[in-house]
Amino acid sequence: MRSLHAVVGAALIGAGAITVSGRAISSGQSGALVRLQGGSPVVQSGNISIVGVGTGNALHSQIGGGAGDYSAALMGRSQGGPLTIGVRGFHDGSGQGVRGDATNGTGVFGKGFVGVSAEGSLRGVSGQGIQGVYGHSPFDNGAGVYGYADGSGGVGVNAVSTTGYALVTLGTSIFQGNIGIGDPDPQLPIVVNASTSDVVYIQNRGGGRAMRVIADTDTAIWATTNAGLAALDARNGGANAAVFGYQTATLGSASGVYGRSDSPDGFGVFSQGKMAATGTKTFAIDHPLDPENQILFHYSSESPQPQNFYNGIVRTDERGYATITLPDYFAEINREPRYTLTVLDEGDSEDFVLAKVVSKIKGNQFVIRTSAPSVEVSWEVKAVRNDRYVQECGAPESVDKGKRRGKYLMPRLYGMPDSASMFQPPSKKSSDR
Repeated sequence: MRSLHAVVGAALIGAGAITVSGRAISSGQSGALVRLQGGSPVVQSGNISIVGVGTGNALHSQIGGGAGDYSAALMGRSQGGPLTIGVRGFHDGSGQGVRGDATNGTGVFGKGFVGVSAEGSLRGVSGQGIQGVYGHSPFDNGAGVYGYADGSGGVGVNAVSTTGYALVTLGTSIFQGNIGIGDPDPQLPIVVNASTSDVVYIQNRGGGRAMRVIADTDTAIWATTNAGLAALDARNGGANAAVFGYQTATLGSASGVYGRSDSPDGFGVFSQGKMAATGTKTFAIDHPLDPENQILFHYSSESPQPQNFYNGIVRTDERGYATITLPDYFAEINREPRYTLTVLDEGDSEDFVLAKVVSKIKGNQFVIRTSAPSVEVSWEVKAVRNDRYVQECGAPESVDKGKRRGKYLMPRLYGMPDSASMFQPPSKKSSDR
C-alpha cells in the first residue's frame, strides 16, 4: 500500500466515488485513515463511503480546543437545493443514526432548511446545560429538527430530561403525527401519561391566555379523572375567567362547557362559591313523550334573595289540629320563614273550611288548625337562606362592576361589540384558527 504521507497537507481529489472498507494504516500513525494538517482542503466531487467492520465506529472524528474556540469535530455542509442534507445518519437496527456527545457544548448542531434530519433515532448528550441537539432553520417553511420513524412503535425524536425540560419550543413548532409524553404508542395527537400531581402545567405571566384550544366539530377540552382530584385545574389571578368555554355555533344545543359525573353522588359541574348565569337556569331531559326527538325544559324561579322552600300535605285531627315537622337543620340555615296554607276539599261541600297557623316554627315544628276536623291541607314554608356561606359572603342584590365598569355581561343585547364583554371572548377571526 502506498504510504498516505504523500497526501498529508495536500488536497484529496477524486472525480468518482471512493470507498474505504475497514481501516487504512499510514506509517507513523497507527489506526489512522487519513491524517491532515491544519489548513489542508479536502475536495471530493463524487461520493465517499466509509464502512466499519466490528464493534467500533465507522467514522470517528475528534477535535480539541480552548474554552473560547468555536469549532466542530465533524461538519457537514450542503450547498445544493433546500432538501439536501449536510449530515445524515441512518441506522438499520436499534442504535443511533446520529449521536453527538458534548461535555460543555452542543452534541449535535444543525442549521439549514432541515436543521437536523435523522432516519432512525437521534441522540444528543450535553453536560453543562447546553443543548444536546440544536437545530436551526432560517427558512420560512424549514424545520430546525426533523425526526421520522417508519415502525409502529418507533420514535422520530426522543427527548428525555431527568431534571429539566424534555422539550422546549420557541416560536412555532409543527409536529406531524402523534406526540406521546409517557406513552410509547400514542393513538391521539397528544397523549400525556404521568404519575405526577400536575400532568400538564402551563403558565403565562403576560396579558394573554395561558392555553387556547379550538375544535371545529367536537369537544375542545375533554378532561377525565378516576380519582377524587380535579381532572382540569385552571387558575387565573386577574379579573377574567380561569376557564372560558366558548361555543361559536349559533344554532343547536351545543355547550360552551360540559361536565359529566357517572356517580349518583357526584357533580357534573360544581362551583365552590357563587354561580351566576345571564340566561335562564334550566333542567333539560329527554322529553318523556318523545324522548328520541325532543328535549323538555323546566325553568328555575328567581328572587332578589336566596330562598329555601319546604312543602307537603297533612291532615288535621278530630280537633282540627296538625303539627308539621321540618328538617332538623332548618333553623341552622334559614331565617324569616313565610307560610302558605291551602285547604283541599274534593267533596266540594257547601261549607268553606278555614286554615291558619296557630304556632310559628319552634324547634323545627309549627302547628296549624282548621275550622273543621280531619281536613287535608297543602302547606309550604319559604325562608331566607342563612347558612354560614351567606353569613360570611353575603348575597347582595346588586354590586358595582368596579374595574370592569363600562363592560357588559352580554354586550350584544345593548348593541355593543364582543370587545365590550366583561369576560373578553376569543376573536372569531380566521387568523386565530
